[in-house]
Order: sequence, then C-alpha cells, then structure tokens
Amino acid sequence: MYIAYSNGINNEVPCKSSSDRTTTSYVSKKVLRFVTTVVLLSIFFSFIAFVHVFAGNNVSAHDNSSYGSAANANTASTTSPVVQPKTQVVVSPGETLWSIASERISKKQSIRSYIAKIKSLNGLASSEIHEGDVLILP
Repeated sequence: MYIAYSNGINNEVPCKSSSDRTTTSYVSKKVLRFVTTVVLLSIFFSFIAFVHVFAGNNVSAHDNSSYGSAANANTASTTSPVVQPKTQVVVSPGETLWSIASERISKKQSIRSYIAKIKSLNGLASSEIHEGDVLILP
C-alpha cells in the first residue's frame, strides 16, 4: 500500500492564478492599443499636413494666364472685397510690379500699398511676374 508523506512545510512555489494572467494580458493589450492608436493618428495628421502643404492654393498670375482674368477677379473678390478692379495690363518684357505701379499711381498713394493691392487683386504670393501675364490694377 502507498502512503503519502507530508512534513507540514509547503515547498510549492506559488504560481499565478489564471485571473492574474488575464489581468496582465488585458493591461498589455490596452497599452498596445493605445500605442497603435497614437502611431496611426500621427501618420494620419502627417498625411493631412503634407496634403495641405503640397496641394495648397498658391496661384500666381502666371499660373492663371490660361484661365483669363475672370479667375483672378473671382479670387480677388473673395479675399479682398474692398478693392475694386479698374483696369488690366499685360506685362511687357522687363517690367516689374514696381515699374507698373510707379507709372499708374497717384501722388497721394504709397507705392508699396499700391503694389500690395495689385498682389491682392491678382492672388500673387510674391512680386514675381512674367512677360505676358495679365494683371488687374486697382
């Protein structure tokens, strides 16, 4: 016959119960979901930023020359309703915004503010113009 002997000392190593393992597993899954969400949101917002930068509406008079001056007038009216277009001019070789403004400005006006109005009317981000561009003058 077989008799089990026990000396009263518990030599067993305590192991984790199944509920402890599930709690640890649950926490690690939660952390993994959080990190994944942060990474995906970062990628999403980076993509949106690139689209915003590279697909922006940076239109110059040179880019709009094939669409005519009506496109320039429409963009100008939405951005600056105070300034009303009066005349149009075709840019000749060697002309700059300064030379065009200095020929048509009245003595009371500042040439810099007149150039700013020309840029606003034509949707220009810089003072760069090209031969053949059609500019709307205030």
